[in-house]
Amino acid sequence: MKQISMGPSPEISRIRSLMRDALAAREVTPADCRPISRDISVLTHKTVSETTLKRIFGFAGSSQSFSRYTLAALAEYLEARYGITPRENVCREDSVFANMRVITLTRLKAIEARCGIPFPMTIERKGAEKEFEAFFNGPRTLMAIAALPGQGKTIMLAHLARRYFGTDGHICPEAALLFIGAASFYKADNTCLTLEDYLRKMLFIGPEVLLTEYLQDLMPSGAKMVIMIDGFDEVNWTGPAKALLYDSIIDLVGGLGEGSAVKVILSMRPLAWARFFQRLRGAPQMDRIIHGSGPVEGRALSGLLLLEEWEAGEICRRAGIGTYDRFGTELREFLARPVNLQLLIGHPRREVLLGFGSGIILCELVYAIVRQRIYGSNYYTEKIVFLKRIVSLTSQGTKGYTAPKEALMADMHGFRNAYMELLSDGILMEEMLSTGVHPLESICFTDTYLFDYFIFASLLETFHGLPASDVAGHINATYDGNRRLNLLRALAGHGIRSREYGFMEFSALSLDPREKDELVLFIAENVCYDRYHRGDTLV
Repeated sequence: MKQISMGPSPEISRIRSLMRDALAAREVTPADCRPISRDISVLTHKTVSETTLKRIFGFAGSSQSFSRYTLAALAEYLEARYGITPRENVCREDSVFANMRVITLTRLKAIEARCGIPFPMTIERKGAEKEFEAFFNGPRTLMAIAALPGQGKTIMLAHLARRYFGTDGHICPEAALLFIGAASFYKADNTCLTLEDYLRKMLFIGPEVLLTEYLQDLMPSGAKMVIMIDGFDEVNWTGPAKALLYDSIIDLVGGLGEGSAVKVILSMRPLAWARFFQRLRGAPQMDRIIHGSGPVEGRALSGLLLLEEWEAGEICRRAGIGTYDRFGTELREFLARPVNLQLLIGHPRREVLLGFGSGIILCELVYAIVRQRIYGSNYYTEKIVFLKRIVSLTSQGTKGYTAPKEALMADMHGFRNAYMELLSDGILMEEMLSTGVHPLESICFTDTYLFDYFIFASLLETFHGLPASDVAGHINATYDGNRRLNLLRALAGHGIRSREYGFMEFSALSLDPREKDELVLFIAENVCYDRYHRGDTLV
């Protein structure tokens, strides 16, 4: 039987890499070898022992070699368990495109498995397709998608990958796609690969060639290669690691130049893109390489990500929610962010909830965010303290919506893990505000309804033990517009649950007829909804 040497062969490196990506882990551990061995036996009816797996993954040294039987069994296992095909690509080092397909398919399967709702319920974004086609067919080399966590960056890229580069009737027949997550650059020893090092390692491109020229020469005349890099939000980068990766991306894009056959798409948070752009702008001719409008400043977000009404309605139709057209304007704006729409689709009392008005639905979804992503998460005590600190720095919302980051830096050391989770879960966002000569970084809530929730929690602490009518009078005198209505709704819901009805004296409140009508309807429906919570029959 033909043997393969034990050295660092491309076949062994490829299997290690594929297994690591398939397990969605940075590295396979010795503890993984026994369950993998059992799984191989069940799926392929072939035997690859735990000891052999430990030798393959470098946990046990040996002068022995690996047979084609062992490598073929592992290839068959990867195909059966993770859908990595064709099988022979696992043991080939000369096919860059085959390696790209394997990495991309693994990434797509991981995205679909982690999607907050079943992937078939998600929707392609027509605006994103139009923008992608303009970029793909144009001369620019770099495009950035800047939006908050939970706005659907990853799902949008997955749909673009399936539509334009999928195996069945894809639109770009001579194009190649490499879709990778930023976590792939991060190593177990807390160091980071550069983009060039990663491409050479994963595609088996030797050091003897200039990478930018090699990639462009790979493509037939008129064909193009697209590299998508996503998942920057998910990695807790150290400063030097992030700077190293950013600079390596800039070096690669700069080396490719304008009109390149290789194009790069990045998906980042708005402030991360603004910081990246600050490093990018120092490189020569970058204004001719970037597609679109440069840095995202202030509260500007990518228009590609917020759902249009017909898109949100179509997702609701696929999820069996046929009442979207009856939702009010506030609720529709809230559901335009995909992560919020997922909350409605997965709400355990969805059928009952949909029988009420938009105000009840909106409040229940905000409560669900607080329960799931704050109280039901790690470091929830630290998170609550940190969020209260932001509310305090804004004087309960009376002095703007943001808190200067420098004012929170004293708290940052003890709350770092909680803060990073609040960012990655889309509760908070960082933004850069231009106020004078130097831009200042600030922190704020991603959603005004979440901000209002914690303002109201602060008001309850301030007015603890006082009549509810005092809280209502303070809200009426201090706030206006949607914030006043949101806080009065929160007070009404709290009063109904605690049986404190002093807030219901509306005559002294300066509400316009629309606000009074909405508040009366909200109170009536909340009484009914509260009876359902207590197990009573709804009337």
